[in-house]
Amino acid sequence: MHEMSLIDSILNILADERSKQNLGKITKVTLQNGKLAGVVTEALLFAWEALTPGTQFEGCEIEVRETPLILRCFSCKKEFEAESAMLAECPECGQEIGHEVVSGREFLIENVEVEDSEGEAGGDTAPTS
Repeated sequence: MHEMSLIDSILNILADERSKQNLGKITKVTLQNGKLAGVVTEALLFAWEALTPGTQFEGCEIEVRETPLILRCFSCKKEFEAESAMLAECPECGQEIGHEVVSGREFLIENVEVEDSEGEAGGDTAPTS
């Protein structure tokens, strides 16, 4: 399960950025997981719950937004959502091969929320990836 090492790396990135930017407690992390990224959302959530207790991230909420696979047709250039990049039929012209992947490969930290100095949630930081 490589999701465990992904979450471990994310926690290291968050800890480094928190220290560098002198941030308050991180209260929520939003990840973006593309359909073609090869990452299982349920395994990410399990890894988060397994690795955060007893750390500075204990109690921190995680949200994983799944990004759909969007292709651009090779022939007519129409963008469309697909289940697979292989043999996906364009709804406009019927072309099945040669499409360009527009989105769906992403795996990134989309957003981080931190407490302000009074302990209130807010103060989003810029994405760290």
